[in-house]
Amino acid sequence: MVCDRTWITQFTISMFYFGSLCGHLLFGHIIDIWGRRAGFFSCLTIELLFGILIIYSSNIYMFIICQFAIGLTIASIFDIPFVSSIELVGPTKRAFITILMCFTYACGVVIFATIAYFVRDWKILTLIVDIPFIAFYIYWWFLPESIRWLIVKKKYQRAEKIIQITAKVNKVSIPHNFLISKLKDDEPNTDHRKADIPEQFKRDLLPSNDSSVSLTNFAFSLTDISNKPSVENGSQEIKHHDDFVGETELKVKQLSIRDLLSHPNMRNKTFIITFAWIANVVSYVGIQNYVSFLDNIHLNFLLASLAELPGYIFLWFTLDKIGRRFPFAACMLVSGISVLATNLVFSTSKLLVLVLALIGKIGITTSFAIIYLYASEIYPTELRGTGMALTLTVSRIFTVAVPFITYTKWVLLPTIIMGAITTLAGFLALLLPETLNTNLPETLLEAEMIGLDYSIFKKLKYFTSLF
Repeated sequence: MVCDRTWITQFTISMFYFGSLCGHLLFGHIIDIWGRRAGFFSCLTIELLFGILIIYSSNIYMFIICQFAIGLTIASIFDIPFVSSIELVGPTKRAFITILMCFTYACGVVIFATIAYFVRDWKILTLIVDIPFIAFYIYWWFLPESIRWLIVKKKYQRAEKIIQITAKVNKVSIPHNFLISKLKDDEPNTDHRKADIPEQFKRDLLPSNDSSVSLTNFAFSLTDISNKPSVENGSQEIKHHDDFVGETELKVKQLSIRDLLSHPNMRNKTFIITFAWIANVVSYVGIQNYVSFLDNIHLNFLLASLAELPGYIFLWFTLDKIGRRFPFAACMLVSGISVLATNLVFSTSKLLVLVLALIGKIGITTSFAIIYLYASEIYPTELRGTGMALTLTVSRIFTVAVPFITYTKWVLLPTIIMGAITTLAGFLALLLPETLNTNLPETLLEAEMIGLDYSIFKKLKYFTSLF
């Protein structure tokens, strides 16, 4: 009777991943429409509420609902601060921020694995994990909204206020109306920048109104920010504020997934990033939770967690020197080939299987860190939340199936699937453009133009030169 109900465990895990799938879509839209702060604190509140409520589950149905709700938030509570952090720093600091956040995440997993070894009561363990989240509400008074998002949404007064506070903290002296003065200074360069835009993008992505007011939206820089927000044709209105006399505000067209996929270059990059994310998520979850390194489940999880740390040391020396594309592809290829190789020695050497599995875990963990940075540098600010939500949602669809894949009677099937898709993703990653030391794209126009000079012929030539 008990054996007939073992599928329930896999089902509850799948519901957690299904919640994560829905959460990416939900909070991806929230942070693009209402801002990064609104998304983070709503996510935090839901996680805390259901994280504590699950302890008092009186039946399996209530437990599954809580699992779904926790899954809804648990991934986004990392993704949203990551997006905010990347948008707050310049090109030279993005790799550092990525490594720092991923390294601290790995340390958290190691600490959790250690606590779980000594605390075997799941209710007490849940409280130990959830209670610290309360401290994050302190961020309400310290966490600024993304300046990039505010500028794209034409919330210039709020953006100016944050810029002034940032300058004061950094002991930098800037004019009172720094933001609007940068807008005005960039207007003369608009025609020159527009001349570099291909005709098809002028038709599809630029407004028909060719006035200097409209062109301001396609030539905006703030330190390392180059902002050109999308606008609806001819829909403009002039508003005057105390802080910005004569400031022009345009109604911002709310873009969607359809806009992201309607342009060929952006569509191709989205497809490759999405497939690579599927490979990373499936392999990471599969290796972390279902590949047996040791007989003890707690020590097994701890060892898999410790295996994440060496990869970040590798990133420290490569991301800002070699770039994103080659390390990203190389890590997935190493992981995929290592996991596939475990099938060759499965029945002969348990130690060799352990070594290969650990190499696979290090590789996939390292590529997972890179893909967060890579995706944020490819998607534009006005669609960064939506774009990453699309990618993460599709990947989570496949993650829902991971518990059932590993539950199969064919012992070698999970590693064959994980190894094959990761290896394929590694080859596809070589087709992505390099984004090292580039400014974050603010609009769909800028994102579409990244990699246009990296033609399919150059891609094939680069690909074949590796062999």
